[in-house]
Amino acid sequence: LLNITVLDEDEVILSIPDMEENAAVYPNPASKRLYIDRKNIEEILLINATGQTMLRSEFTDFINVENMPTGSYLLIIRTANDKFSRKILITR
Repeated sequence: LLNITVLDEDEVILSIPDMEENAAVYPNPASKRLYIDRKNIEEILLINATGQTMLRSEFTDFINVENMPTGSYLLIIRTANDKFSRKILITR
């Protein structure tokens, strides 16, 4: 599911719904592991602030973020029917 908002002919906003009500993600900020409590996940993406995909994985109970650079990331969770996103902070 992708939300598209057209502000005018030169400005379009694309967004993926936030997963606040759809999955528990903790801890945030994370330093070693990021746990994801959601069933039926097919794919997890972790994207950095420049848009680079830093992690692409099939679902497990957690993802290891210990070796990733500190900073803000966008976590995208894809299920068979939906996509959800949440901002994630990786710290040391």
